[in-house]
Amino acid sequence: MDTNFAGVGGLTLPKRLLALIGSGLWPCTGDNPRQQSLKSVVAKERIQLFAPGEDEVYLYSPHFVAADKADCWSRFGALEQITPEL
Repeated sequence: MDTNFAGVGGLTLPKRLLALIGSGLWPCTGDNPRQQSLKSVVAKERIQLFAPGEDEVYLYSPHFVAADKADCWSRFGALEQITPEL
């Protein structure tokens, strides 16, 4: 069994993500989208390392949805743009 992951609400999440949520660096509620718009929790330079041309990222709070159960992937997912090697 991989000790880097933990089960939460039927999903397996990385323990590092759980630690970020627990520390407050990752938002734990959906109450703060405006706060993230005013002051990003990720520096613009860091965002551009993985998403050139972008300058903000929104971190969704839990309750996460399993990607294989999310209907939006079939309509909006750009799966051909995913680079597994990264």
